[in-house]
Amino acid sequence: MRRAVPLALLAATCGGVAQPGLDIDFGGICSLLEVSIVAPDLLPGVTVHALAASDGESAGWALVDDGGSTLKLQQIPEGPALSTGVAVDMADAFTLLPGPVVGEVWVTFSGASTLEIARLGADGTLEQADLGDFPALDDVEERLIFIGREPYILASPRSGTDDAFSFVLGALTPELAIGMVWDLSFSPECFTDGSSPCLPATYPRLHVLDQAEADGVSPALLLLEFERAFEGLPTQTTGVATLQLARAANGLPTAVKREYVDLLWGHSTSSLRIDPGQIARDEAGYYVIAGVVADGPTPEELAPDDVLQDRLLRHDILDATSAMIARLPKYTHSHLLQLTSQVALGQAFDGNWFAARLIGYAIDFDNISGASIRPGASFTPAGRGHVLFETASETALGRIGCAD
Repeated sequence: MRRAVPLALLAATCGGVAQPGLDIDFGGICSLLEVSIVAPDLLPGVTVHALAASDGESAGWALVDDGGSTLKLQQIPEGPALSTGVAVDMADAFTLLPGPVVGEVWVTFSGASTLEIARLGADGTLEQADLGDFPALDDVEERLIFIGREPYILASPRSGTDDAFSFVLGALTPELAIGMVWDLSFSPECFTDGSSPCLPATYPRLHVLDQAEADGVSPALLLLEFERAFEGLPTQTTGVATLQLARAANGLPTAVKREYVDLLWGHSTSSLRIDPGQIARDEAGYYVIAGVVADGPTPEELAPDDVLQDRLLRHDILDATSAMIARLPKYTHSHLLQLTSQVALGQAFDGNWFAARLIGYAIDFDNISGASIRPGASFTPAGRGHVLFETASETALGRIGCAD
């Protein structure tokens, strides 16, 4: 049996929590966008598995396979290549993230019984640590997150056997060791029509889909996928929730979990999952793109558009309200692009990549910027306004910024 971790208990809350006042700085917000392919053939001759931009000018680090037996971390546009000592077939165990400080990229490696973390500087310096088997719990996934500039490891359950479930949060010290550890527990939720008793529920699937890019000042903001089943009912619910993690004045972490009625799909099959699932924020709220795909036949409870379209939602943190902005056809491969103090909506289809500003509850269709890409290229957001486009033969790096 794996060892247990002594945890400080802390209750968390669900929805309906008053939001703190904000000092909004609209400096740096683009009035016009400019989309460009800054590296049509990035790192020729090597396979790029992941990339994280460290600034808005296309510098960063990439996880690459250059034909050797192990993976390397390559600084771009030029710089050192650091050997990881990990076999090339373990690329999916790595995660690269832009740090809360411009110039930094953070790397995590999650193995069968180890969690390793590294911080890469703009000058090529490397700090790393082995966190062992933290949090020493089965059936969890670990995520590196940032509250302001402070790094933490969040262990999220992959399932829940009852209405209540907990997240383990561990603070990282300046030496990249685990410091204080907390258990963020959510109370059971009640599902009832108001006249009947609460229905017990379980969570066969929980998964962290995405997290908002760290900006050095904001709380951590994550997007969770869940599948919820009700005792005695054939109906299940697949949906997304947001988890916001901050620090209170007394230094203790606080957690707020929210669900959204527009991002819930009811069905009677276990083959439905969330894809895509993305989150990004501006100074006054955040945006979510979520849609569903069926691994088998489409559940008869869903309308055809439910699996042919994704949904774009905005949550305003000033008045704590949410609303769906648009339904986006899946063939447009719609995605969110995090810019300084604002968010853009990206789409990639017919050999082109387009972007438009998101302004409150509206899409600025009057000002759209675009660039040509290879038809059929897959894409992955790479942080700080960058996107990685990949085909079987080459990798390109795209960037979105201010035209003015």
